[in-house]
Amino acid sequence: MNRDQLAAARRVMSEYPALRIRKDGWKLTPISRGGAEGATVEVTDTMSESTLRNLLKASCKALSS
Repeated sequence: MNRDQLAAARRVMSEYPALRIRKDGWKLTPISRGGAEGATVEVTDTMSESTLRNLLKASCKALSS
């Protein structure tokens, strides 16, 4: 994961302070304080920051609902 992708993920997570992120290599999984997991986003080296933001936001939004 490059710096721009990591920064994009941090920006998304700042919008969801009740969630944290588990990073496993190139996989990002939002987790609630209760331990529930959102959908894992697998980042590729060619993935755009906007795609990463959209996928991670969708996972966080579903977990927050």
